[in-house]
Amino acid sequence: MNNIKTILNTATKPLLYVGCHNALSAYIAQQAGADGLWLSSFELSATYRLPDADILTTSEYSHIINTISDRIKVPLLVDADEGHGNAINVLRVTREYEKNGADGIVIEDNVYPKQCSFYSGKKILEDPKLFCGKLKAAKDSSSADFFIGARTEAFIAGLGIDEAMNRALMYQDVGNADAIIVHSKIDSADEVLQFAEQWSNCGGHIPLVCIPTTYNKIKYDDLYNAGYSLIILANYGIRSTVNALKDVYSTIINGDSLSTGNKFVCPMTDIFDLVFINLLKDNEEKYINEFKK
Repeated sequence: MNNIKTILNTATKPLLYVGCHNALSAYIAQQAGADGLWLSSFELSATYRLPDADILTTSEYSHIINTISDRIKVPLLVDADEGHGNAINVLRVTREYEKNGADGIVIEDNVYPKQCSFYSGKKILEDPKLFCGKLKAAKDSSSADFFIGARTEAFIAGLGIDEAMNRALMYQDVGNADAIIVHSKIDSADEVLQFAEQWSNCGGHIPLVCIPTTYNKIKYDDLYNAGYSLIILANYGIRSTVNALKDVYSTIINGDSLSTGNKFVCPMTDIFDLVFINLLKDNEEKYINEFKK
């Protein structure tokens, strides 16, 4: 198991965890240099053509976690929504995700069933005391090395810096979270930077994490220097995939031959490398052909 807690507390540069949704996207992100992977509920739900509204089951998540963790070496951090229910659900979620190869989870303080942070409509947050119960359930049902991140949606709900800070401190002190994920959906980094500036002065001492989807022009180093040790690069995997598929499918359907799509696709040999064809051949020789002699 990769110990995300140790990695975070000893980081000397911003750690970049890239959003993924299956084993292929995870491996490509790792090969590109990602420090870790973020199994995003937004991305995974989209692959099922479902909204990000806590519809997928623990078993469906566990299956994907298993297929990813078996093929990567970097840490795998799982977006566990609000825990898929109450604290009793969290007990099973945490146990199953760790068993299937996750190195940690992030739980958010939305009520069940959660709605994606970027969907329109009023956001209602979980009572912070009940949320601390979820964090304790996650701690009690996992190993000492398993990472439990607490994500506050106070800014998303429009509740301001004081509510965000009070919740984060409670999740640290009562819930014993390993890090605080501060989420914001405005188009500047003002909220997350304000939070980081006040965090240590208010008694915060665990690492901070951010997800700069909407304020994506800020430099990684600027976020790191402000206090964010881990930066989650969420949902670009699925959004770029959608764009690429739209382009190539439209081109080959409306063109006069399949070759009109050649500019969009990689060589077949690249796919062979991604799925370890050479390893397959080596194993066939070792375990099949050798015994035919």
